[in-house]
Amino acid sequence: MPTALIIFFLGMFFVVSGITVAALAAYYQERLFDRLSQRRDMRSFIFETRNNASGALRLGGLISFLVGLGSLLVALVVWLVSIN
Repeated sequence: MPTALIIFFLGMFFVVSGITVAALAAYYQERLFDRLSQRRDMRSFIFETRNNASGALRLGGLISFLVGLGSLLVALVVWLVSIN
């Protein structure tokens, strides 16, 4: 299997996982806001709720997506160099 194809599949994996994790973070944040809007007493919600991880998930998804795009670019360069 050529090196460019391996790097391409690795890049696609990171792009897809980045999009999936970012979508999961958006879902968690939307769910949190829905729970916030249904509470009558915000004090009990703040003290009973643990830290929200949607910001970390969104950042992780962005990093994974960017690493995937970089890998796709490297795969393109390796493929173009191997043609010559």
